[in-house]
Amino acid sequence: MAIKAVISDMDGTLIGYNTSYDPAVVPLIGQLKEKGVYFSVATGNAYLGVIARYIQELNASPLNIFNGGGIIRNYITGHIPWIQTIGQSSASYIARLFHERGLVFSLETKEDAYMTTQVSSPAYVEYSPLLFHFEDIPNHIVKILLHVGLNKLDEKTVDELRADITRFCKDVQVMKFHIERWWGLDITTEKSTKHTAALELGRLIGVNKDEMVGIGDSYNDYPLFMACNYKIAMGNAPKELLEIADFVAPSTANGGMKIALEHILEKLS
Repeated sequence: MAIKAVISDMDGTLIGYNTSYDPAVVPLIGQLKEKGVYFSVATGNAYLGVIARYIQELNASPLNIFNGGGIIRNYITGHIPWIQTIGQSSASYIARLFHERGLVFSLETKEDAYMTTQVSSPAYVEYSPLLFHFEDIPNHIVKILLHVGLNKLDEKTVDELRADITRFCKDVQVMKFHIERWWGLDITTEKSTKHTAALELGRLIGVNKDEMVGIGDSYNDYPLFMACNYKIAMGNAPKELLEIADFVAPSTANGGMKIALEHILEKLS
């Protein structure tokens, strides 16, 4: 099997939910790149704060996927060859829905994140979101994030919100995710998921899906897996990912990312 690109999820995969990564993965990423393999991250996070710093420290290849598939950014040059934005009417509807429910959420553009009140969030470590008001909702929103820990919503409540949004907003993709026992939502335009962005990344670097490996641990990584020929799930992944994985690594907390990268290197030898 030819491997020319590895695309990895970030939270719960490349980094732990305590926003730290295993230093042992850095030389392994370097070895992949020395063998001509493109190593990219596909994350729901924006390229802000600690995420921007980690991308640089990990020495990923230039093009990476951010905002749940809404943006492909060259973090070295700043060039954005792929951006998909949510329609303004849908963005307004979702923002007001969350606000009326008293929920903590943010609107992400290509450069910033906005909140109605500035609240410290694990999604924006080392970064302070900007304020917005409903009479002046930012343009060109690539993702709306319904925060997990700040809302502490169960799966049933999140499913109800998801159904409401998809009933009235026909142009968005709504992906639920969880951290420990609480649930949140990543909302992007229907044209942007980790699936469509990974295929576009492959086109940009001249790699087809048969030559790509996807690594992930959550529901929102299922689209990524659909774009990759070889699939590696972390041990704590939901059964939907485990059932289609070609290889299952331990959880990130148990050194899973190091084992996943070593597994890929073995396949290249």
